[in-house]
Amino acid sequence: MPEAVPCPGCSGGRFETIFEDCSDLWLRIPGEYPVVRCLECGLVQTNPRPNPEELEAFYPEEYAPAGCPMPDRPMGRTPLVRAFRWVVALPYRLRWGREFVSRLVPGRVLDVGAGNGSRLARLEGRGWEPWILEPRAETARETAGRLGIPEERVVVAYAEDADLPAGHFDLVVMDHTVEHLSDPRAVFDSISRLLKGGGRLLITCPNYGSLESRLFGRWWMGLDMPRHLTHFGAGTLERMAAESGLEMEDIRPQYGTLVMFSVVFRHAFAKGLDGSPGAKTLPLPERLVAFALEQLATVAQAFGYMPMMEVVFRKPPASVREEA
Repeated sequence: MPEAVPCPGCSGGRFETIFEDCSDLWLRIPGEYPVVRCLECGLVQTNPRPNPEELEAFYPEEYAPAGCPMPDRPMGRTPLVRAFRWVVALPYRLRWGREFVSRLVPGRVLDVGAGNGSRLARLEGRGWEPWILEPRAETARETAGRLGIPEERVVVAYAEDADLPAGHFDLVVMDHTVEHLSDPRAVFDSISRLLKGGGRLLITCPNYGSLESRLFGRWWMGLDMPRHLTHFGAGTLERMAAESGLEMEDIRPQYGTLVMFSVVFRHAFAKGLDGSPGAKTLPLPERLVAFALEQLATVAQAFGYMPMMEVVFRKPPASVREEA
């Protein structure tokens, strides 16, 4: 049975209902769950939510961690398509500049909920020393093996229970992880302890405060019910991080992770088509619509359209007294 829980932001118990009966739009697993807003701190959450045993059924093998197909698949990856996408993305690059992490001096990085390790692979290629923190032993083992990460840098545990030394990491990454956490406050506290003074936490997640969320309402794919237990906007995410001693340093749209056009793919699956999201088995008209929506959203990102957000937090350096 679904369980009612206190607000993970403030432990309050007074809520207003936003949507009463949201369902799983990605995989269509049966079940209906409400989305509510805490009347004390404003945090939006799934509550009541599936208990831990029930929630396992919503994570079958075919579930993609970010829930979103690759943005350049609808029309393939031909040189012409790639060149067209590069031109369309130029306003985004001019507005937001280089990826934030590329400005940092490489050090030791911990990926919380590493998934397939794609983010870690890119960081390792830039000189970072990769560490994995993943609660599922099989996932951790497969990712570590794929990337060649030694066993001593792989920790199988939940973030709030990780047995790692304080001040050990220059960067902690949560790539579409924070919205799945049952106790995000405890995880923020744990990450703050693990970071060095001056270290960064990089979070990517859906932006509940976005225009896209308001337009689609209960049908917004960024809700990903009921797997997403907390639905953060920039303000609620910043407030929770601040309570763990972390300061927001940068926020921008997460380029290349767009949710709006995913409706097209879900419609295609509902008609019984085979293949993975973006596969060429989808009808050409639907692929063209998906591609057009992608380009529109990419241009809009340069002007603040942010259905997915990439947020960087910084742990302030230790004071002279603390260092002593």
